[in-house]
Amino acid sequence: MNKELSIYSLEPHITSLNRVKRLYRGGKLLDYWQKIFPAADNYKSEEFLISTIRYIGNDGAIKENGISTIDVSYNESINLKDLISSDEESFLGKRYASQTYGNCGVLARAGDSAMRLILQVHPDDIAAKSYLNIPFGKTEAWYILNTRIIDNIDPYIYLGFKPGVTRTLWQSLFKEQNVEGMLNCLHKIPVKAGDTILVEAGMPHAMGSGCLFLEIHEPCDYTFRLERQYNGHQLSDNSMHYGFGFSMMLDLLHYDTYTKEDILKKCIMTKVVIDQMNDNKLVQVISYKNTDKFSIMVLDLSGVYELPKFDGHYILVASCGDTKLVYKNGCKVVPQGRGVFVPANVGKLRAEGNGELIIAYPFLS
Repeated sequence: MNKELSIYSLEPHITSLNRVKRLYRGGKLLDYWQKIFPAADNYKSEEFLISTIRYIGNDGAIKENGISTIDVSYNESINLKDLISSDEESFLGKRYASQTYGNCGVLARAGDSAMRLILQVHPDDIAAKSYLNIPFGKTEAWYILNTRIIDNIDPYIYLGFKPGVTRTLWQSLFKEQNVEGMLNCLHKIPVKAGDTILVEAGMPHAMGSGCLFLEIHEPCDYTFRLERQYNGHQLSDNSMHYGFGFSMMLDLLHYDTYTKEDILKKCIMTKVVIDQMNDNKLVQVISYKNTDKFSIMVLDLSGVYELPKFDGHYILVASCGDTKLVYKNGCKVVPQGRGVFVPANVGKLRAEGNGELIIAYPFLS
């Protein structure tokens, strides 16, 4: 335990900006959201808002710059994983200490797609442990912050296998690199601002064009890519499967099939109002009944609201408007488009302002 750092467990921490490069173009809406001008589309199309995992680059190489940093004094910063590791019980809470392998139990990033993202799949927890020797897979959720029309195409996502798709059919299409055939195996679903989509690990998917999305996910950055050629790039084997082989990569997919009605019921979340006080409204968009990997609430803030108590750490994202956070020994203003790590020791936390705040809690412990 580092008592010198433990004092920082008594306050919420706004993470520093941390853009990363991806294979897809985008970022213009991300710039607008974070008030970075001039706003433009390029390949720095994602922001690691709150992260304790190393970023895996387009070449499959693991890089240090995925880990969030926070300013702990006027001229000193520290990465979030080192801060947590200094005293896990104070920062994560008793329920989560020694269970997260030094990670924050739930992470957040944001991206903006000017084009369809590559077809992909993430490992589940069993595959992550047995194949990759890492503690977490990657179930994720997308909260659509904003949209735009690209090339006269409305915003959309690809998600989950249609009825009739078999492993044999999929592997044949993959081997031939019949991308159109693979896309036709998945449901194409229109999306709009305010939608929340749950993407379980093992489910093939691709974010479509025109989406500014906030992604809440498990502590993992392994993305197995199912297309050899994408956006003018010829991907190497390692960029697709990290050296683990195509057979293992195809084993990662869950070959369950869904009707359109079933996939919408399973993955497009229904909002449930759980508290309404004055002009504030707290909405549950993903509960532990939907997944045990995390839960997500959206606070429609108008004035003052005391955030729900939670036995452990959690994260916040100022999704619309600047938000003032008031805690026992001070206050901080969170600019729109920024993430916050809230240590377990913070206790009561009050939000003030007008806008929207995303609240995400770690896996069910």
